Amino acid sequence: MAAAQGDVEAQYALGLGYTLGRGVLEDYVEGYAWLSIALAQDSELETETRRQIIFKMSREQVATAKKLAREYWEKYVLPFRN
Repeated sequence: MAAAQGDVEAQYALGLGYTLGRGVLEDYVEGYAWLSIALAQDSELETETRRQIIFKMSREQVATAKKLAREYWEKYVLPFRN
């Protein structure tokens, strides 16, 4: 819920969860999307995980993940910016 309300740390944690299959089913597309929006907001976060999962994804999955990240940015980041 915190991730959907614009919390960067929660968005990052959710991305890791999807990437590693912790607490949710493993889903690289979702993981990449959530990690992307978190990383775009906080340059201090670790980026290696996102770099590693891209090698496990097909081109189509990467394209879908990037599109999803843009949608998540519109829905879960922009409304919470001051």
